[in-house]
Amino acid sequence: MSDLPRRPFTELSPPDGGFAEARRAGRRRRRLKATAASTTGAGAVAVVLAIIGSSSLGGQDSLRVTGHPDGATPAPSASASDVPSRAPVPGATNDSASGQQPGATSSPNAAAGPEATAEPAATTGPGPAVDGYRTPDLVRNYFARPAPLGSGTSFCQGASSDVGDNTHSTVNWCHSAIVKKTAHGHELTDELCRDGTSGSKLIFSTSREVELLVMRGTEVVWRWSADHPADHQPHELVAETDHCWQWTASWTDVDARGRPLPAGDYRLRVISQASEKQTQPETTFTI
Repeated sequence: MSDLPRRPFTELSPPDGGFAEARRAGRRRRRLKATAASTTGAGAVAVVLAIIGSSSLGGQDSLRVTGHPDGATPAPSASASDVPSRAPVPGATNDSASGQQPGATSSPNAAAGPEATAEPAATTGPGPAVDGYRTPDLVRNYFARPAPLGSGTSFCQGASSDVGDNTHSTVNWCHSAIVKKTAHGHELTDELCRDGTSGSKLIFSTSREVELLVMRGTEVVWRWSADHPADHQPHELVAETDHCWQWTASWTDVDARGRPLPAGDYRLRVISQASEKQTQPETTFTI
Protein backbone atom coordinates (compact mmCIF):
# COMPACT_ATOMS: atom_id res chain seq x y z
CA MET A 1 0.00 0.00 0.00
CA SER A 2 2.89 2.35 0.67
CA ASP A 3 4.05 1.87 -2.92
CA LEU A 4 0.85 3.48 -4.45
CA PRO A 5 1.36 6.76 -6.25
CA ARG A 6 0.41 9.86 -4.35
CA ARG A 7 -0.99 13.19 -5.56
CA PRO A 8 1.59 15.90 -5.40
CA PHE A 9 1.26 17.80 -2.19
CA THR A 10 1.51 21.56 -2.28
CA GLU A 11 1.72 23.33 0.98
CA LEU A 12 -0.50 26.44 1.14
CA SER A 13 -0.03 29.32 3.44
CA PRO A 14 -2.70 29.74 6.09
CA PRO A 15 -5.48 32.30 5.37
CA ASP A 16 -5.29 35.76 6.79
CA GLY A 17 -8.05 35.11 9.37
CA GLY A 18 -6.64 31.83 10.50
CA PHE A 19 -8.47 28.57 10.76
CA ALA A 20 -11.63 30.20 12.24
CA GLU A 21 -12.18 32.21 9.09
CA ALA A 22 -11.72 29.06 6.98
CA ARG A 23 -14.43 27.24 8.91
CA ARG A 24 -16.87 30.18 8.48
CA ALA A 25 -16.21 30.24 4.74
CA GLY A 26 -16.93 26.51 4.55
CA ARG A 27 -20.26 26.93 6.38
CA ARG A 28 -21.28 29.71 3.97
CA ARG A 29 -20.55 27.49 0.99
CA ARG A 30 -22.64 24.62 2.48
CA ARG A 31 -25.62 26.97 3.17
CA LEU A 32 -25.52 28.27 -0.40
CA LYS A 33 -25.58 24.71 -1.77
CA ALA A 34 -28.52 23.75 0.53
CA THR A 35 -30.55 26.84 -0.49
CA ALA A 36 -29.99 26.16 -4.18
CA ALA A 37 -31.11 22.53 -3.76
CA SER A 38 -34.28 23.56 -1.85
CA THR A 39 -35.25 26.14 -4.47
CA THR A 40 -34.69 23.66 -7.25
CA GLY A 41 -36.83 21.03 -5.50
CA ALA A 42 -39.74 23.45 -4.86
CA GLY A 43 -39.72 24.55 -8.48
CA ALA A 44 -39.85 20.94 -9.61
CA VAL A 45 -42.80 20.25 -7.28
CA ALA A 46 -44.66 23.29 -8.65
CA VAL A 47 -44.10 22.16 -12.23
CA VAL A 48 -45.26 18.59 -11.46
CA LEU A 49 -48.42 19.77 -9.62
CA ALA A 50 -49.28 22.22 -12.39
CA ILE A 51 -48.97 19.46 -14.98
CA ILE A 52 -51.09 17.04 -12.91
CA GLY A 53 -53.76 19.70 -12.26
CA SER A 54 -53.92 20.67 -15.92
CA SER A 55 -54.29 17.10 -17.14
CA SER A 56 -56.84 15.96 -14.51
CA LEU A 57 -59.12 19.06 -14.64
CA GLY A 58 -59.42 19.43 -18.38
CA GLY A 59 -57.10 22.43 -18.66
CA GLN A 60 -58.87 24.53 -15.95
CA ASP A 61 -56.54 26.59 -13.79
CA SER A 62 -58.29 25.66 -10.52
CA LEU A 63 -55.23 24.29 -8.70
CA ARG A 64 -52.48 26.80 -7.96
CA VAL A 65 -49.25 26.54 -5.97
CA THR A 66 -47.75 29.74 -4.65
CA GLY A 67 -44.35 30.34 -3.17
CA HIS A 68 -43.76 30.95 0.52
CA PRO A 69 -41.69 33.87 1.70
CA ASP A 70 -39.76 31.74 4.20
CA GLY A 71 -38.74 29.20 1.59
CA ALA A 72 -40.62 26.35 3.33
CA THR A 73 -42.12 23.55 1.29
CA PRO A 74 -45.89 24.09 0.88
CA ALA A 75 -48.24 21.64 2.63
CA PRO A 76 -49.71 18.90 0.43
CA SER A 77 -52.96 19.96 -1.28
CA ALA A 78 -56.03 17.75 -1.60
CA SER A 79 -56.16 16.05 -4.95
CA ALA A 80 -59.20 15.90 -7.19
CA SER A 81 -59.83 12.28 -6.10
CA ASP A 82 -60.01 13.33 -2.41
CA VAL A 83 -62.88 15.80 -3.00
CA PRO A 84 -66.43 14.31 -2.84
CA SER A 85 -67.92 14.24 -6.30
CA ARG A 86 -71.14 16.11 -7.10
CA ALA A 87 -73.61 15.35 -9.87
CA PRO A 88 -73.13 17.84 -12.69
CA VAL A 89 -75.98 20.19 -13.57
CA PRO A 90 -76.74 20.06 -17.30
CA GLY A 91 -75.49 23.12 -19.12
CA ALA A 92 -73.83 24.60 -16.02
CA THR A 93 -70.25 25.84 -15.56
CA ASN A 94 -68.13 25.62 -12.43
CA ASP A 95 -67.84 28.87 -10.49
CA SER A 96 -65.03 27.99 -8.07
CA ALA A 97 -64.20 31.64 -7.34
CA SER A 98 -67.63 32.37 -5.80
CA GLY A 99 -67.92 29.05 -3.98
CA GLN A 100 -71.39 28.46 -5.43
CA GLN A 101 -72.84 25.27 -6.80
CA PRO A 102 -72.57 24.82 -10.54
CA GLY A 103 -75.18 26.83 -12.37
CA ALA A 104 -76.23 28.82 -9.26
CA THR A 105 -76.52 32.60 -9.11
CA SER A 106 -76.58 35.04 -6.23
CA SER A 107 -80.12 36.23 -7.02
CA PRO A 108 -82.66 35.09 -4.35
CA ASN A 109 -85.24 34.47 -7.07
CA ALA A 110 -83.03 32.27 -9.23
CA ALA A 111 -83.90 28.60 -9.65
CA ALA A 112 -81.50 26.15 -8.00
CA GLY A 113 -81.67 23.57 -10.77
CA PRO A 114 -84.26 21.50 -12.62
CA GLU A 115 -85.22 19.44 -9.56
CA ALA A 116 -85.75 22.49 -7.33
CA THR A 117 -88.67 23.84 -9.36
CA ALA A 118 -91.97 22.57 -7.92
CA GLU A 119 -94.99 22.26 -10.15
CA PRO A 120 -98.07 24.09 -8.80
CA ALA A 121 -100.75 21.84 -7.37
CA ALA A 122 -103.74 21.37 -9.64
CA THR A 123 -106.92 22.99 -8.40
CA THR A 124 -110.39 21.82 -9.29
CA GLY A 125 -112.49 24.28 -7.29
CA PRO A 126 -112.71 28.00 -6.65
CA GLY A 127 -109.85 29.82 -4.95
CA PRO A 128 -109.88 31.46 -1.50
CA ALA A 129 -112.82 33.57 -0.41
CA VAL A 130 -112.85 37.21 -1.46
CA ASP A 131 -112.53 39.48 1.55
CA GLY A 132 -115.56 41.66 2.11
CA TYR A 133 -117.76 39.98 -0.51
CA ARG A 134 -121.47 40.71 -0.05
CA THR A 135 -124.39 39.71 -2.23
CA PRO A 136 -125.74 42.74 -4.11
CA ASP A 137 -128.87 44.67 -3.25
CA LEU A 138 -132.04 44.08 -5.24
CA VAL A 139 -133.46 46.67 -7.62
CA ARG A 140 -137.28 46.59 -7.61
CA ASN A 141 -139.29 47.86 -10.59
CA TYR A 142 -143.01 48.19 -11.35
CA PHE A 143 -144.21 48.59 -14.93
CA ALA A 144 -147.14 47.93 -17.32
CA ARG A 145 -146.97 44.77 -19.40
CA PRO A 146 -148.71 44.67 -22.78
CA ALA A 147 -151.09 41.72 -23.00
CA PRO A 148 -149.80 38.98 -25.34
CA LEU A 149 -151.41 38.96 -28.76
CA GLY A 150 -154.61 36.86 -28.82
CA SER A 151 -154.49 36.06 -25.10
CA GLY A 152 -157.32 38.34 -24.02
CA THR A 153 -157.40 38.87 -20.27
CA SER A 154 -156.73 35.30 -19.15
CA PHE A 155 -153.08 34.81 -20.10
CA CYS A 156 -152.15 33.95 -16.48
CA GLN A 157 -155.49 32.38 -15.60
CA GLY A 158 -155.57 28.83 -14.26
CA ALA A 159 -155.23 26.82 -11.10
CA SER A 160 -151.54 26.02 -11.74
CA SER A 161 -149.72 25.62 -15.04
CA ASP A 162 -146.39 26.24 -16.78
CA VAL A 163 -146.20 28.93 -19.43
CA GLY A 164 -142.97 28.50 -21.41
CA ASP A 165 -139.67 27.28 -19.94
CA ASN A 166 -139.26 29.85 -17.17
CA THR A 167 -142.77 31.04 -16.27
CA HIS A 168 -145.21 29.42 -13.86
CA SER A 169 -148.83 30.51 -13.89
CA THR A 170 -151.34 30.41 -11.06
CA VAL A 171 -154.73 32.09 -10.78
CA ASN A 172 -154.28 35.38 -12.69
CA TRP A 173 -150.52 35.59 -11.92
CA CYS A 174 -147.48 34.84 -14.09
CA HIS A 175 -144.27 34.09 -12.16
CA SER A 176 -141.00 34.06 -14.13
CA ALA A 177 -137.24 33.49 -13.65
CA ILE A 178 -135.20 35.63 -16.06
CA VAL A 179 -131.42 35.71 -16.71
CA LYS A 180 -129.73 38.37 -18.84
CA LYS A 181 -126.04 38.42 -19.81
CA THR A 182 -124.07 41.59 -18.90
CA ALA A 183 -120.50 42.84 -19.25
CA HIS A 184 -119.75 41.82 -15.64
CA GLY A 185 -121.82 38.64 -15.31
CA HIS A 186 -125.58 38.20 -15.33
CA GLU A 187 -128.70 39.99 -14.16
CA LEU A 188 -130.91 37.63 -12.15
CA THR A 189 -134.60 38.59 -12.07
CA ASP A 190 -137.73 37.42 -10.29
CA GLU A 191 -140.81 38.75 -12.11
CA LEU A 192 -144.46 38.62 -10.95
CA CYS A 193 -147.11 39.86 -13.41
CA ARG A 194 -150.87 40.30 -12.97
CA ASP A 195 -153.06 39.56 -15.99
CA GLY A 196 -155.98 41.63 -17.26
CA THR A 197 -158.77 40.07 -15.26
CA SER A 198 -158.50 42.32 -12.20
CA GLY A 199 -156.05 44.08 -9.95
CA SER A 200 -154.68 42.47 -6.79
CA LYS A 201 -151.91 42.83 -4.21
CA LEU A 202 -148.98 40.87 -2.82
CA ILE A 203 -148.77 40.43 0.97
CA PHE A 204 -145.41 39.85 2.76
CA SER A 205 -144.91 38.93 6.42
CA THR A 206 -141.29 40.20 6.58
CA SER A 207 -139.03 42.67 4.78
CA ARG A 208 -137.89 39.94 2.37
CA GLU A 209 -139.95 39.79 -0.80
CA VAL A 210 -138.07 37.25 -2.95
CA GLU A 211 -135.24 34.69 -2.87
CA LEU A 212 -132.79 34.06 -5.75
CA LEU A 213 -130.83 30.80 -5.96
CA VAL A 214 -128.08 29.86 -8.45
CA MET A 215 -127.74 26.10 -8.72
CA ARG A 216 -125.43 23.66 -10.44
CA GLY A 217 -127.09 20.29 -10.54
CA THR A 218 -128.71 19.90 -7.12
CA GLU A 219 -126.19 22.12 -5.33
CA VAL A 220 -126.97 25.73 -4.43
CA VAL A 221 -123.75 27.65 -5.24
CA TRP A 222 -125.07 31.18 -4.59
CA ARG A 223 -127.96 32.49 -2.48
CA TRP A 224 -129.02 36.14 -2.53
CA SER A 225 -130.41 36.14 1.03
CA ALA A 226 -127.03 35.10 2.51
CA ASP A 227 -126.20 38.76 3.22
CA HIS A 228 -129.75 40.09 3.50
CA PRO A 229 -131.47 38.85 6.68
CA ALA A 230 -135.22 39.40 6.92
CA ASP A 231 -136.66 41.86 9.39
CA HIS A 232 -140.15 41.73 10.87
CA GLN A 233 -141.77 44.28 8.57
CA PRO A 234 -145.16 43.07 7.29
CA HIS A 235 -146.18 44.97 4.16
CA GLU A 236 -147.94 44.61 0.78
CA LEU A 237 -147.53 45.66 -2.85
CA VAL A 238 -150.44 46.55 -5.14
CA ALA A 239 -150.49 45.05 -8.65
CA GLU A 240 -152.83 46.57 -11.23
CA THR A 241 -154.16 44.68 -14.24
CA ASP A 242 -151.45 43.89 -16.80
CA HIS A 243 -148.70 45.21 -14.52
CA CYS A 244 -145.55 43.54 -13.23
CA TRP A 245 -143.18 43.69 -10.28
CA GLN A 246 -139.53 42.84 -10.90
CA TRP A 247 -136.66 42.21 -8.44
CA THR A 248 -133.18 42.17 -10.07
CA ALA A 249 -129.70 41.42 -8.67
CA SER A 250 -126.50 42.21 -10.61
CA TRP A 251 -124.58 38.96 -10.16
CA THR A 252 -120.90 38.67 -11.10
CA ASP A 253 -120.79 34.89 -11.74
CA VAL A 254 -119.38 34.06 -8.30
CA ASP A 255 -120.17 31.58 -5.57
CA ALA A 256 -121.39 32.36 -2.06
CA ARG A 257 -117.88 33.46 -0.99
CA GLY A 258 -117.24 35.73 -3.96
CA ARG A 259 -115.01 33.31 -5.89
CA PRO A 260 -115.44 33.04 -9.69
CA LEU A 261 -117.41 29.98 -10.74
CA PRO A 262 -116.11 27.66 -13.47
CA ALA A 263 -117.71 27.67 -16.89
CA GLY A 264 -120.69 25.38 -17.27
CA ASP A 265 -124.47 25.09 -17.10
CA TYR A 266 -126.39 26.63 -14.20
CA ARG A 267 -130.00 27.23 -13.15
CA LEU A 268 -131.71 30.23 -11.60
CA ARG A 269 -134.58 29.43 -9.24
CA VAL A 270 -136.75 32.30 -7.94
CA ILE A 271 -139.01 32.07 -4.88
CA SER A 272 -141.61 34.70 -4.04
CA GLN A 273 -142.16 35.37 -0.34
CA ALA A 274 -145.70 36.67 -0.93
CA SER A 275 -148.46 34.68 0.76
CA GLU A 276 -150.34 34.49 -2.59
CA LYS A 277 -147.47 32.82 -4.44
CA GLN A 278 -146.06 29.35 -3.79
CA THR A 279 -144.46 28.70 -7.19
CA GLN A 280 -140.68 28.42 -7.81
CA PRO A 281 -139.96 28.82 -11.53
CA GLU A 282 -136.48 28.09 -12.89
CA THR A 283 -134.46 28.85 -16.02
CA THR A 284 -131.15 27.47 -17.28
CA PHE A 285 -128.15 29.47 -18.51
CA THR A 286 -124.43 29.06 -19.19
CA ILE A 287 -121.39 30.84 -17.81
